[in-house]
Amino acid sequence: MAENPVPDIITTLAPVLDATDPSDHPLLVAMLERWAAERYREWADAVGDIGQVTALTACAEREEEIAARVEALYSDSDAVQERLAAANPLLKGALGGSYTWRPIDEQWALQAEAERLGAATWRSFAKQSLARADTDAADVFEQCALMEEASAEVLENFLR
Repeated sequence: MAENPVPDIITTLAPVLDATDPSDHPLLVAMLERWAAERYREWADAVGDIGQVTALTACAEREEEIAARVEALYSDSDAVQERLAAANPLLKGALGGSYTWRPIDEQWALQAEAERLGAATWRSFAKQSLARADTDAADVFEQCALMEEASAEVLENFLR
């Protein structure tokens, strides 16, 4: 199992976050959620156990739901995400590269850690939203955190 997978993600994302306007961070993370959904679908296609296929597909759907909920908070989400993707053309490949060379159990451990990190990130955004008295956004971000934790639990159960 991966001994400390989160630093790969943090090391990759830190300079991107530093170079990105903080108001765009939720939309950047929403992009990451869509990429995670793709990864879950790839895993679902590769495993033979129907229970795992079902669970991984549900995880993919949660990732897409997270992204959709966050994007719905911003009237310019498409334009912002296009700009973020153009400014960081290697990001998707770099993050994906953190997974592909690892055995599947290490990939799942890495993703579980990423889900926990994602939950903490959404809660941070919720706290920031409450400070601005934006309770609607705070509620969305808290729901995103709960969905992240649900996916982490799925992967952690696979590893038991």
